[in-house]
Amino acid sequence: AGAPRLYDLAADPGEKRNVAGKYPVAERLLADAYWQMRAYNKEWRKWKWGNAANVRPAYAESFGE
Repeated sequence: AGAPRLYDLAADPGEKRNVAGKYPVAERLLADAYWQMRAYNKEWRKWKWGNAANVRPAYAESFGE
């Protein structure tokens, strides 16, 4: 696993410069989405809800919202 890595693909398509420390909020949001997915991997309905970082409206509908 190692330290988190985050790349600005628009400015660095070759992924040479890790900018994780420069954008801690983005790093945290991505990490939270990742760990949410891992915690609920068996129950996650990807075909219906999409991925944890970009859920579909059906995700909220499944919980009555």
